[in-house]
Amino acid sequence: MVKPRITCFMIVRNALSQGYPFVEAVAQALPVCDEMLVGDGGSTDGTLQTLKKLEQLNPKIKIYTDPWPGRGFAYDLRWATNKLMERCSGEYILYIQANEIIHEKSWEYLKHIHEIWPETWTFSLPFWWLVRDLWFGETYRLRMGRNIGILEAEGDALV
Repeated sequence: MVKPRITCFMIVRNALSQGYPFVEAVAQALPVCDEMLVGDGGSTDGTLQTLKKLEQLNPKIKIYTDPWPGRGFAYDLRWATNKLMERCSGEYILYIQANEIIHEKSWEYLKHIHEIWPETWTFSLPFWWLVRDLWFGETYRLRMGRNIGILEAEGDALV
């Protein structure tokens, strides 16, 4: 079986000043993906410059600058995520948020999920809710799927 390409993608805006671990999120996604797309929505705090440095260090990383339309936070998140998702070229897509880190024990599983579940179109992945040093629990979120045009963003989530 030929391994399908996986495109990881993430949107950000002023992630540096908000304390998001976006550099770590990108670094932890790279072992899983064949390309990593990051859409910057008009950062003014050094986030874009940091992303450009990452892009120079790794050929998998591609940075896009699409200023958010300014029509409200939920609308802007949806717009930016869908716009970036349209650029994904892999057979599978993996949506990463700037505060979501993939554990290294999950890398091989995610790279081979198409073999484990060959008939599945979308995948909800487990997440631990962490706030500072408190663990709030585990939940599942739709984050991965076949890149066949069935997924779209609603706010900051895929549906």
